[in-house]
Amino acid sequence: MPVPEFSPSGFIAPGKLFRDDGGGVAQLHGVGIQQFGDRFYAWGENKSRGPLFTGVACHASTDLATWTSLGDALTLDEGIPELGPDRIIERPRCSRRRMDGM
Repeated sequence: MPVPEFSPSGFIAPGKLFRDDGGGVAQLHGVGIQQFGDRFYAWGENKSRGPLFTGVACHASTDLATWTSLGDALTLDEGIPELGPDRIIERPRCSRRRMDGM
């Protein structure tokens, strides 16, 4: 198995993995990005277990190159068939509902 190549800190390069500010691989496969104010949020498939469902990771950034992991927005739950460990999730998206006065 080939050793993965990583982008230098603070950079994202095609074909290379990049780390979040905690040193973990940014699990953002099939990423969707939204901007709220001066911050960008990204949601993507967590591929730490290969193609099987692990979770939908959420990260935040102010510069699109340095990302902070906010944990999983959706996690594996063996009690819910649609969120079981044998499931596959593709290109997760998040929508925002505007609150009154915003």
